[in-house]
Amino acid sequence: MKISMPILIFLGAVLAVGCAAPALASPAPAASPYQERHEAYNDGYAHGQADAHAYAERNDRPTPAWATDVDREAFRDGYNAGYDEVLNSRERYRKMDAYNDGYAHGQGDARANDARNDHPTDRWATDVDREAYRAGYNAGYYDQIHRER
Repeated sequence: MKISMPILIFLGAVLAVGCAAPALASPAPAASPYQERHEAYNDGYAHGQADAHAYAERNDRPTPAWATDVDREAFRDGYNAGYDEVLNSRERYRKMDAYNDGYAHGQGDARANDARNDHPTDRWATDVDREAYRAGYNAGYYDQIHRER
């Protein structure tokens, strides 16, 4: 097999450029401050939710992975947001339970022709729970009366 000199020179040049290209390539760009803040925030958010689900005390101290002030602040922001979200969802569910409990009692009293008694049971201790219970009781009582007509 006979290869001409110009082809050999061309192949040599291609090989030289091909081997040099990786060495000349620029390094991967560093993560932007926004991206790092986003990652620290998400990490804090996950830790906050986990602590709240475990009924652990609030502890927004960043993990050692977050060394800069910006990262630590982002972690704390995320932690508190995650922790608060779980607490708020618990309160919403508790209010729904109080409302539904009141609704069922209101319907029962209306069906039995009992006197209205919208006083919450001892189970509902907070003002918010008692208010939700009373609203549910009244709705259940009047819904039942209107159904029977």
